Amino acid sequence: MTGLRRIERARAAVRRHVWRILADRPEGFPEVVVDGVELTGWTVIDTDGSLILAPSDKDGACGTYKGSFGHHVFLAVCDNTGEELAQLLHPGNVTANDTGVNIDLLVRAVAQLPWWRRQKALVRTGWLTATAIACDLRAWLQLLALDGDLAKATPKTLRYRILHVPARLVRGQRRRRLKIPHSWPWAGAIVQAFHRIQALPRPT
Repeated sequence: MTGLRRIERARAAVRRHVWRILADRPEGFPEVVVDGVELTGWTVIDTDGSLILAPSDKDGACGTYKGSFGHHVFLAVCDNTGEELAQLLHPGNVTANDTGVNIDLLVRAVAQLPWWRRQKALVRTGWLTATAIACDLRAWLQLLALDGDLAKATPKTLRYRILHVPARLVRGQRRRRLKIPHSWPWAGAIVQAFHRIQALPRPT
């Protein structure tokens, strides 16, 4: 680990030199533009995570939430320059919203920034927002549309029983119909949930 830390410090030192050269150019340091507005002086960091498949005997490989086997790689990239600021390799069962992992990733990424670009740093975590939306939808589904064991089921159980149902969306007579196999043990619960959702008051 000490060797990796030394490499990180060396990368940060070289980056400081490179970024000073970039800042001294006539066009200045690269700035991020969002909806036509230049975020002058802001350093934008994008974070993301990806599952990488690996053989079962690979060091650190583990079963993933998608049923595969491998590692979970976390990255932090500077959107201004396209540089990869930090990267972490974890077992495949580590989730994308793991608090400790995300804090560690951002601490390492910020440590790579020269001090004069740390004062205004913006972290973009679109995947984290998507995860939060998914958690909200799952919670609302259980609170408003499910009952019994399903209302208190774990996300893994819900995925298997409700969300991963082998259904087909068919069109006909200007309507869409979701066809659920009668043999699916939780077909009745899914239909009941749809009816309860349709009966909810409209937002005002």
